[in-house]
Amino acid sequence: MKMHRYIRKEKKSGSKEFQISLLLLCVFFVVGAGLGRLGHSYVTASNNAELSQYICGYAELVSGSKNAAANIYSVLLLYFRYPLVYFLLGFTSVGIAAIPFLSAVQGFFLSFSISCFASSLGKSGVLLAFSAFGIRSLVTLPCCFLLAAWSFLAAKNRGMPSALPAVKGGKRGARFPPEYFWRFLICVVVLLVGCVLELSVVPRLFALALTKI
Repeated sequence: MKMHRYIRKEKKSGSKEFQISLLLLCVFFVVGAGLGRLGHSYVTASNNAELSQYICGYAELVSGSKNAAANIYSVLLLYFRYPLVYFLLGFTSVGIAAIPFLSAVQGFFLSFSISCFASSLGKSGVLLAFSAFGIRSLVTLPCCFLLAAWSFLAAKNRGMPSALPAVKGGKRGARFPPEYFWRFLICVVVLLVGCVLELSVVPRLFALALTKI
């Protein structure tokens, strides 16, 4: 009975820690997004040229002239680069510092990209940015925040002795609970669905947005 109460207390404590970690990472993401908006003020003509190349690349994707295998590889990279890194950082104590930093970096580049669209093409740029990043952000951001929070807690507890009486004085780097991997697998399924949408729906949305310019 005493053990049962202790476990319930630990679960409540873990839930509170998760909420705090999630809030912390959201703050880092927002700070990074703000820096991305400020950094956009240093955009040069070369950046605008890169934006034009990006739009042309999407036009090729819509027309089907781009290699399909290359498209799939690019989309997989776009969707899995941050979630996979977040997940892997949970296996090392370095993640305590690296995960918040990566969250800020993610916010920076997303904000910077959207700002480039908006400043280069005005209101039409906002529409293009929404068509290009909308679905991807709706799919990847929740997965990234959840994985980042779980991994941050795992990295934080990495190397700490277990607090459970049954394994008191437990060894450093205790084994990860099974739900840590199941959560990642669920996110993988969600991300794969997003990849399918990215390859099938997003190019059409982007093409439709281009017609409004």
